Amino acid sequence: DNIKRDYLQWYEADPDRLNAEIERVKNDYPEFRTIKMEDARISFSGKIEESLVCVICEYLYPYQPPKAVLLTDVTEHIATLSSDNEIDYLSIGAMEWDANTSSVSDVLKRIQVIIKLSTTKKQGTSPKK
Repeated sequence: DNIKRDYLQWYEADPDRLNAEIERVKNDYPEFRTIKMEDARISFSGKIEESLVCVICEYLYPYQPPKAVLLTDVTEHIATLSSDNEIDYLSIGAMEWDANTSSVSDVLKRIQVIIKLSTTKKQGTSPKK
């Protein structure tokens, strides 16, 4: 990071939170990778079902929920996707974002449910319990 800043990123100010996020994602989704992006944001990327998913922790994380983007278009039936495949997390389900208790792993679990429901809807079958 060659850019001089007068402020800390959220993960620099709270490295314990970053470590907890990485550990939860690693436990729940071992194939996911944590990446520090060129613009200093943190992303978690990997596959859920057959969809490539990227969850990006923005600069105001955890006070602002992360952005989730599907990189493969298998979800045409999901109403919460915008035209560029970005998921509006707060419209996904009943769980609201809480800066103190919500996590990236929670977002990934919600995305997994949506992908399964979408796949089931396309196939015309009932979701497995």
